Amino acid sequence: PALPETMPAEDLELTAQWEINQYTVSFDSKGGTAVADIEEDYGTEISAPTAPTKEGHTFDGWYADEAYQTAVTWPYTLGASDVTFYAKWNINQYTLTFKVDGETYDTITQDYATTVTPPADPTKTGYTFGGWDATVPATMPAEDLTFNAQWSINEYTISFDSDGGSEVEDISQDYGTAITPPAAPTKEGYTFRGWDPALPETMPAEDLELTAQWEINQYTVSFDSKGGTAVADIEEDYGTEISAPTAPTKEGHTFDGWYADEAYQTAVTWPYTLGAS
Repeated sequence: PALPETMPAEDLELTAQWEINQYTVSFDSKGGTAVADIEEDYGTEISAPTAPTKEGHTFDGWYADEAYQTAVTWPYTLGASDVTFYAKWNINQYTLTFKVDGETYDTITQDYATTVTPPADPTKTGYTFGGWDATVPATMPAEDLTFNAQWSINEYTISFDSDGGSEVEDISQDYGTAITPPAAPTKEGYTFRGWDPALPETMPAEDLELTAQWEINQYTVSFDSKGGTAVADIEEDYGTEISAPTAPTKEGHTFDGWYADEAYQTAVTWPYTLGAS
């Protein structure tokens, strides 16, 4: 019974009445998703709440102190005071993979949110690097990513030095494309023997200048002595200056020189420069 205000006329034994206290467990997720408080009676065993999440991190359990010295064991028996538990996180590592034509060129593996330094630009014969197919993040994201190199094909020019021959137009086209040889140049008194260096079948990854190679032609001067003594032919290179041969003789006649035509209109002047015919 209740304690009387004055002493009654009898001995009494009173029994204490108790109301159990409730206490609160709070959760500090340290930047992760919020976890609701648990409020329960003293001595209650409580189970671990659903783990929080945090971008770029892996949850490593609850601790009774912020120095992470004392891990909480579950189920946890509620004591006679409110408590706060602290989430411990391990930072994750992620990988950025850089590919060139399907092959791995470079990889970067490092902690989430740390500064990313992109690899040096790749090179490819006959092409210009046009960047990666997606923007490389400034800091490591919370996922693995793959980047593919983008390329633009280069155009190159082959020019021709005809070395005194007829002009040959330049050829400008994409790397690796088939080259159609130009018409051969011409040069008086010479035969075209090709280009130096040789004209490639496909466009190389550089500009080139090719020089015409010529072989000088030989021509023959023949002498018709018109009944006089025979005069041997003279065969020499184009452009050579040749001297008059020993004059022929003809009985009863005086030699009066050589002419370029049988009508004796054009006298040959010596030395004679050999033309291209």
